[in-house]
Amino acid sequence: MKWLIGAIATLFFLTACVPTQTEVTCNPPPSAVGQSKQTVQLAINVYVDGTPSMQGFVANSNSNSRYVQTLEKLLSLLQTEPVSLQGQLRSFSRPPRFFRLGKNDRTGKDWEALKTTGDYRKAELPAFYSGSSGLPLLSVSQIDAAIVPPDEDNELTIILTDLYQAQDDVTEMIEKIKQYLNKTQQQGAVGVLGIRSEFNGTVYTEALSGSGKFPYNSNGQPLRPFYVLFLGQLDDVYFYLNKLLSSRSGDGKEAVIFSPYHLHQTLAYLQRKSKTDLTPAQSQSLQIPGTGMKQGRLVVKLRDEHVQPLSVNKKSRPIDLSYNVELLPISQVLGADTTALSTTTTPYSFEPKSGKFQPDLQNASLQQVLNFKDWQVANNKLSFSTQIQPEKIQPPGIYSFEVDVRVDTTGDPLPDQAWWQKWHSSPASTDGSKTHNLQNFLSDLKGQTVALMRQAPPIVGRFCYVIQKT
Repeated sequence: MKWLIGAIATLFFLTACVPTQTEVTCNPPPSAVGQSKQTVQLAINVYVDGTPSMQGFVANSNSNSRYVQTLEKLLSLLQTEPVSLQGQLRSFSRPPRFFRLGKNDRTGKDWEALKTTGDYRKAELPAFYSGSSGLPLLSVSQIDAAIVPPDEDNELTIILTDLYQAQDDVTEMIEKIKQYLNKTQQQGAVGVLGIRSEFNGTVYTEALSGSGKFPYNSNGQPLRPFYVLFLGQLDDVYFYLNKLLSSRSGDGKEAVIFSPYHLHQTLAYLQRKSKTDLTPAQSQSLQIPGTGMKQGRLVVKLRDEHVQPLSVNKKSRPIDLSYNVELLPISQVLGADTTALSTTTTPYSFEPKSGKFQPDLQNASLQQVLNFKDWQVANNKLSFSTQIQPEKIQPPGIYSFEVDVRVDTTGDPLPDQAWWQKWHSSPASTDGSKTHNLQNFLSDLKGQTVALMRQAPPIVGRFCYVIQKT
């Protein structure tokens, strides 16, 4: 009997001595750029504004205008499978679908399907807009009718139009875009590509039956702009807008992407410092462990290079560490150069029952361990300083910290672009090289983008630390 008691005691002793091992990794949040299901096949819908205001772009003397060239280039691009910002290739779920966009007063329909690419190419001819050759006259472009929230996260909508619209039309479009973006699971974006083209026809500033119209011929005058709108996942909007933007050299193009949820190609992560990166003065207050930490029975493995391990003791004083992390902007995305940033820190304590680090929101002192300052962006690098305050780590032990760096949306985080006003015209203007209500549309679209950003500020980076206090 004594031997059994002794064996049990030995077993308990050995069990108590077995270390508890865990690992800390720095994982991206589910909504981060590149975390969408890129394996979902893409479906593309193309709407071509078929109202008379577009006819001047294909007048007889403009049979090879930049507008016509864009129609052809777009058709060619739609045979190219898009590549995501992370280099992943997406395939198509079906061939692209084409539509003639505009209000048919006789049937009440806002668009009609174009069954073949031959029907789409009719947009290169005046009859497509004049209401002849069997095509009905369309009175209003009804751009908002093409903005329908996708059933799944796999649709890209492309709209070619001159953005001829009254202020009421602008308001309706912005509301539809808001509804669209709310259905994209924080992956959606809206792109606007403006292209100046040859034009010889009528410019409208009111309904077609009104008197607000005037002739305009770009021969010897500035070219007239038309626009390609893109609505879909950010990856797809970015891919096709920039492909179309780069398809022709020279001036006469402007572009902007409104992305409420993502401003950069990837999240910024820390690159782990080693002990050789510390100055002699810094080494007096903290050490940088190698591949692991141990305190009591707890052993923490540190194989993720994006996790910064630090070790301090009760005599350590506050210390600053400087970092430079890669911050790659997404071409044409509005606000990608912002330096107005804020941080949210989530501390984690080890939970023996689960054998993992769990969020510790009850220990208010841990929220004050890390402070961030001196944000600067230059040459695709974000530099900043992290101040570690060892006295705030109570009680002593091993803790992990997950810091999300977000765009600070308390002010106006997105700037207007100069071309919005430069290309804009008022209702009384007879300048055919500008677009009626353009500034209103783009400013309202920016305002809606900011409103969505304030609901869920975009994450710029995720910084992870493991700090041991002895």
